[in-house]
Amino acid sequence: MSSREERRKKLEEKRRRLKEIKDRNKEKKLKQTEVPSVTPGNPYEDKKNEQMEKIKNASNFDDLLQNIEKDVPLSRDPPKPVISEDKQEQKQPAQQFTKVKPKLIQIDKVGEFNVPVKKIPTYTKSIETAPVKVIPLDDDNEEDDVFKLPDNLISASSSSSSSSSSNNNNNNNNNNNNKKEENKPRDENKSLSEDEKTRMLQSRELHEFLGETSRIVERSIHLGERHNVLANFAEKDNDKNQNLKEDEIELQTVLFDERWSKNRAVTSINWSNKYKELLLASYSENRSIVGLGDPDGLVLCWSLPQLLNRPEYIFTCQSQVLDAVFPDFGEGTTVIGGTYSGKIVLWDSRARQTPVQHSSLSSGHTHPVYSLKIVGTKNSHNLVSISTDGKMCTWTLDNLVQPLETLQLETDFQNSKTSISPTCLSFPHNQANTFFCGTEEGAIYQGIRHGSNTGISERIEAHFAPVTSLDFHKPSTVINGSINFSNLFISSGMDWSCQLYDRKNPNSPLYSVQDFDDYVYDTKWSPVHPGAFSTVDGTGTLKIFNLNEDLEKPIIQEKCSQHALNKTIWNPHDGKVIVSGDATGHLYVHNVGEKLFNPNKNAEQKFDDSLRSMLFQTSSVDN
Repeated sequence: MSSREERRKKLEEKRRRLKEIKDRNKEKKLKQTEVPSVTPGNPYEDKKNEQMEKIKNASNFDDLLQNIEKDVPLSRDPPKPVISEDKQEQKQPAQQFTKVKPKLIQIDKVGEFNVPVKKIPTYTKSIETAPVKVIPLDDDNEEDDVFKLPDNLISASSSSSSSSSSNNNNNNNNNNNNKKEENKPRDENKSLSEDEKTRMLQSRELHEFLGETSRIVERSIHLGERHNVLANFAEKDNDKNQNLKEDEIELQTVLFDERWSKNRAVTSINWSNKYKELLLASYSENRSIVGLGDPDGLVLCWSLPQLLNRPEYIFTCQSQVLDAVFPDFGEGTTVIGGTYSGKIVLWDSRARQTPVQHSSLSSGHTHPVYSLKIVGTKNSHNLVSISTDGKMCTWTLDNLVQPLETLQLETDFQNSKTSISPTCLSFPHNQANTFFCGTEEGAIYQGIRHGSNTGISERIEAHFAPVTSLDFHKPSTVINGSINFSNLFISSGMDWSCQLYDRKNPNSPLYSVQDFDDYVYDTKWSPVHPGAFSTVDGTGTLKIFNLNEDLEKPIIQEKCSQHALNKTIWNPHDGKVIVSGDATGHLYVHNVGEKLFNPNKNAEQKFDDSLRSMLFQTSSVDN
C-alpha cells in the first residue's frame, strides 16, 4: 500500500506542476494581447480594465470570443444594433473607438554595386637638386642669411602645403600613396645588369628612336650652317654661286657613306617625284674581304641639299640590286628594285630595311633584271620589268607574287627564232604599249605589249657593242612650247659612241657622237632644256651637250672621278642639279649654270632648226 500511496502522491505532484505551467502560459498569452499603456485620464484605460475583467470572469473560451466580438466593431462607424437600454448604456463607451489597423511594413530590394572613386590628378611642383653646402662668411661659422627664408614666408608655405595635402587626402587616397612611393629615397647603388644593358642597346625601339631624333638634330645643325642668320642684305652680296657662269657646272657635294658605299659600284640613280630633295642610288655587292658579312643588295636614299652626313634610309636584300626606282604614283614611301637573281623586291621606309614584298623565281624572272619602268596613269599604272633572258613581266605593286602578264621577246634572225638579251628599256612619253629595248648584241628593238602583233616588231642597228642606256625625249617642265619631240631617243653603247634617233625614221641616226675615249655607260636628256643631254663614260668624265649651241663637241666637260662613271641623272623638277655615280660608290652632285636650267623661249625653235640641219646632213651623206 505504501508503494501505491507514493505513486499517487507523485501523480498529484505532477498534476499540480502541469496546472502551474498552464497558468503561467495563460498569463504570458494575456500579457502579449494587452494594449500599450496610455496616459492617465485616457478613456482607453477604462476600456482596457473592462476587457480584462471580462476575460477573468469568462467561464469558457466561447464566452470569451463573444465578448471580444461585441466589444470590437468591424468598421469606423458601424450601424447601431437594436438592443435593450441596459445593454446600450453598457456598450456606449465602446462605440467611441475603432479597430486598430496593423501598420504595414514596406521592404525594398536593394542591389549592391561599387562606384569607382574618381581619381583627381594632382601635381606638386618640386625640384630634385643636390643639397647646397653653405659656406660661412666669417670665422664664427655663421650661415649666410641669403639662403634663409623669412619666418612669415616659411609659415605661409607650411600652411599652404598642409592645406593642399589635406585636400589631396580627401580627394583621392591613391594619389597620396603614389606620392609616398615617389618621395621614398631612391637606391643610388641600383644599376642595370650586363644582360639588361645588352638587350636595351640591341632593341629595335632604341635604334628607331635614335635614328629619327638624330636626323632631326643633324638637319637643324646643318641648316644653321647653310643659312646665315646674321646676314646683312644692305651689303654687297658675295655669294659664291654668282661666280658660276651660265654655261658651267660646279661641284656642290659628294654623297658617300664609309660604312655602306665603300667598295661598291653605283648601278642606278633615281629621283623621287613626290619629294624634290630625295634621291636614291643602288649599289653592287661588296667584293672586299671586309664586307663578306654585308648583304649583297644595297639601296641608299639621300636628301639634297645634304643636311645629313649619312643617308636618310638604308635598304638591303640578299642579291645585288641592278636597278631601283621610286614609284611615280603613290605615297612616296616605297622603293622597287630589280636584282641579279631575277627577283623584284619592294621596300617600305615605314617598315624595315629588308623587303616587305618580293617576287618568286618560279613565276617571275630567273635572270638578271637590268631595267624597271612604271607606266600608266595615277589611277591605273603597272610595273614593267625586263631580264636578260628576253622575258618581260607586268606587275601590280599590290602583289608581286604573280605577274599580271608575261611576254617572251624573240626575233627572227637568220630564219630562226632566238631570244634577245635586253640590257635597258624605255617607253615614249605618255605611252604604255610601245616600248624600245637595247640588247647585248648592240641592236635596239621596238616592240608592242598588247594587241594582235605582240612582241618584237622592228630592229634598229644602232651600235656595234652592247647598248648601255636608252632615253626618250620628254617635254620641258619650264617651256610651254607647241613642238613635240617625243619621237626622239638617245642611246649609248660600249662602242664608244652616242646616237640620236627618230623612231619614225630609224634607218639612220640623226646625230652621232664618236669622240669618246672609253665606254659610254649612260646618257640622259635634260628635263628643262630641249636640246641638252648629258653623258658619262669610263674615263670618269661628265659631258653635257647643247645641240642648240654646238653640234661638234660638248659645251661642258668635267673630270669627276679617277674611276669610271656608271650613271647620271638630272633633277626632274627644275633641272638645276645633275648627279653622277662612279664605280667606287661616290655620288657627285653638280649645280648647273642658268643657261641650262632657264632656257630662252625660242630654245625649242632653235632645237627644231638643229634637227632639220641634222636631217639634211644625214640625207646628203646617204646620197
